[in-house]
Amino acid sequence: MVVDQKLVDTYNFLDRHAVFAQKPGEGEMEAMLRVLAMPPEEVWKRREAMAKMARKMNKRTAKFVAKWVAEVAPLAPAVPPVVDTKPVAPSSKALKEAAKRRRKRRRRLGHQSTEHP
Repeated sequence: MVVDQKLVDTYNFLDRHAVFAQKPGEGEMEAMLRVLAMPPEEVWKRREAMAKMARKMNKRTAKFVAKWVAEVAPLAPAVPPVVDTKPVAPSSKALKEAAKRRRKRRRRLGHQSTEHP
């Protein structure tokens, strides 16, 4: 991740050893070209640090969300349980009416074929 120094200074969760900070006056493309010229070991070292930082942030976020849910769950309205979860097949009457609507729509649109429903 290429970032400017201001971003690293602003966000304390960004580990400066996990990112490629732009030098003063350096554009993004120059920074990327500098990174491409670095030894692969250094790039992998930073990638590993970035992955570690991401895992740390994800754990922190999960704790925050769990705490938030625990605080607001008691305030949420109760949701009644679903009694019947079996799918209901349409009646033969409903199927006939749907077929009739399809035929009517086809006639209106000028389709003569009855191969597809």
